Amino acid sequence: MSRLARIGLLAALGLATLLLAGRTAAFGPAPLTQVLPFAAMFCIAFVLALFHLRSIAFAALAALAPLVAVPWLDMLAMLWPQPAVPDSAGLAFGFAVAVMLAGMAARNFVMGRAPGSEAAAAVRQLLPAWAASLAGLAILLAGSAAAGLAQAWDAAWFMIAAVAGSCLAALLLVLTMPIVPVSEDFIARWNRADEFRGRLFSLVAAVAGPRWGWSAGGISLVLAAIAFFAARGNVPVAPWAAYGAVVLGSALVVLRSWRGAVAAAIALFAVPLTAQVTGSSGAAWICLSIVPLFCTLTFAGKLTRIQETEPLEAAIAAAYGEVAGAVVLAGLAAAAALAVNGIFRGHGALDAVAVCAGVAAALIVQPAFAAIFVSLLPRRRSVEELYRAT
Repeated sequence: MSRLARIGLLAALGLATLLLAGRTAAFGPAPLTQVLPFAAMFCIAFVLALFHLRSIAFAALAALAPLVAVPWLDMLAMLWPQPAVPDSAGLAFGFAVAVMLAGMAARNFVMGRAPGSEAAAAVRQLLPAWAASLAGLAILLAGSAAAGLAQAWDAAWFMIAAVAGSCLAALLLVLTMPIVPVSEDFIARWNRADEFRGRLFSLVAAVAGPRWGWSAGGISLVLAAIAFFAARGNVPVAPWAAYGAVVLGSALVVLRSWRGAVAAAIALFAVPLTAQVTGSSGAAWICLSIVPLFCTLTFAGKLTRIQETEPLEAAIAAAYGEVAGAVVLAGLAAAAALAVNGIFRGHGALDAVAVCAGVAAALIVQPAFAAIFVSLLPRRRSVEELYRAT
């Protein structure tokens, strides 16, 4: 796509968004309590993205991109049959996608991958995990509404907010990142930050690797057992079973490896366990699970692809070096949006704890159990692999 076409599409998107915002404002100015949450979300996401991207322009785009959906959702809320607010509960997934996409696009630029279309290449890299996360959320929300655990209109609104926030964020980044001027100083800053992240995450990679994977897996099971018995009276068995089945199915579709998929399903039970311990009401943890699911599938997908050509220990170290930083910052951005939403809506910021627990499990528990399964049930080697080995 040419530079002129990108500018034209950006102008059309900006004009449509401004017209919607003006149309919404015609019904009355938004009170300060509705403006402050989005300002707080932008500031927090900007700081997190700047720490990862080391570019003010890229960080501002990543923080602003999900908020483009707010005027569109605000207009839709006026037509919605039930009371609906375009708050950050659904947009949290948009922040996760925006920060992850911006980080991977910046890496593509520095590494010289797909010159001129680094953001579009990042979208293609993220698309399997992104689509599987949205599909899994849709199935879980539909099941929750059918079982009476959630209102159908509320579930549909959360799904629309998650789709709108993530899709509009991706569209804005794909259109704008290629036309943002980038200097040699940015490449130097990125490389220094990448070296720092490599040293930092090498410690975590050692914990999740084959040597310490058994210990990490055992500790996670002990913590899960403690959390289970702490919330035993509130554990809904049927929704948890459905959650496990959907997560396992999504992971199998994306990873094409039963070892990685089972490890991902085990790791992602950290979300409902933490949500029950912190007292999330009803089926709120189902909505919270989309961000950890997205982060887990992104990290595990990279790990599985590298593992096809590298030993497991080297694959874990390489996966941490490439995507762990983006996964952590994406999870923190989404958790910050949820915390801001909880504080301003009056129902607390504990929902963010479940998201952070899920992201931590994605980086530690999933590779640890993948290493355990590889040790217990090693993959059968093909004749061609045996021939190359000899």
